[in-house]
Amino acid sequence: MLKDIFVAIEDGEFDQAARLCLQRFHDRSHYWLYAARIGAELLLRLGQHEAAKKLYEAVIATQALPWARLGVARAQLDSGHAPAAKRTLENLISDQPGFSDAYDVMGRAHVEQGSLEEALETYRTATQLTPGSIARLQRQGMLAFYLGQKDEAQRALERASLLGISSKMFDLQTLVLLAITRFVDRDTKGLQRCLDNMSHALERAPQSARLQRFHTTVQIFHLMLARQVAQVVSSVRELTSQMREANFDFEAGCNLVSLVSHLTAAELNLDAAEGWIDTLALRFCTTRSLSELLARAANAHPPFMQRIRDQHTQVTALAEQAMSHSLNGEPRAAVRTLLLHGERTLNSKLIDMARMVLTRHAERIADADELMAATDRLRARCGGAPAAAAVVGDAQRASGGVAIRSSKDLPVAAAKATETAGIEAGTQPPPDGNPPIASAA
Repeated sequence: MLKDIFVAIEDGEFDQAARLCLQRFHDRSHYWLYAARIGAELLLRLGQHEAAKKLYEAVIATQALPWARLGVARAQLDSGHAPAAKRTLENLISDQPGFSDAYDVMGRAHVEQGSLEEALETYRTATQLTPGSIARLQRQGMLAFYLGQKDEAQRALERASLLGISSKMFDLQTLVLLAITRFVDRDTKGLQRCLDNMSHALERAPQSARLQRFHTTVQIFHLMLARQVAQVVSSVRELTSQMREANFDFEAGCNLVSLVSHLTAAELNLDAAEGWIDTLALRFCTTRSLSELLARAANAHPPFMQRIRDQHTQVTALAEQAMSHSLNGEPRAAVRTLLLHGERTLNSKLIDMARMVLTRHAERIADADELMAATDRLRARCGGAPAAAAVVGDAQRASGGVAIRSSKDLPVAAAKATETAGIEAGTQPPPDGNPPIASAA
């Protein structure tokens, strides 16, 4: 029945697949509710948040399904309307207190707004509702780690590892944070197990820069417990030499901040430590929520937390100083200043602001095309800008949604496993057309 939709998804033609879903929904053809759910997911993926929101609302108007109401909140959150999303979620949770997906999205909303303590409480509730969920244990454990709740973090991360070390839902960042808690406890055997598991993962994907950094980080903590100070210092310098690479992302920055903070707290004298912290902060302090997460990664050494917060203030001051040129009728000067600071810091916020000024005032800037090209080159050096919630394990799959994948997203072998439906196994529609929430979540 839905072959045309799934073929379009498999071919990566998401616009066409979305149009087919919308047509089936409007015609009330077979599996029209399931088609609406896939279509809304496609619209979110395509960045058409308002269209997705309208489709979810149309579903609600026919049947007030929890997944559709949750979809409205996701669309609101993705489009930057966090307060509206929280109101939608509060109403949904009030009506459906056992709908665990709603707590996932509410936790994400709290994280994106920098309300980390509220987010942790929300993630705890989600874990209590589904104590066997690997993804929820990881979210709770990771956020508890950043908030300095070591015992809670260790319990959640250990259980996630016990349940899911071989699962595709398992995020190996869990092992990095678990290794740090074991370093603090001076648990040599537990730390060795983390290192062994990370080594096995790296053997399966030896070209992964992410896993290489994970392995080096865990190995450094292991060496530190063994008092191999010279090797520790050498390995730390190897990691810090990568700080300005394009694929050195926010997650890597948080891990490096945690590493340097814990080593400093363990009385290892790293002469360049303050400079490293400043470099990381100037690069990754793009939003208040991300800046606070980066600062919390340094909780083992409070002076570093303050340095990161100070650098957030510095980035804000640089942006305001540059934008004053635009307010004074000199947009080109604003762009040049933002690009100058952006090249020095690799801060994506400053570079994105330069693009915004260029787009708005292109007709008043003679060399706008050249400046836009320079902006694009600089933006590529910065790498992607993550959502804050992604740092605490909220990036693998959107709660309440279906994971839509095509051959462009997957290796050939994995693509064959989903060629029939174009989405993960377990989300095929039942005869009544009402998709199973548990299997799609």
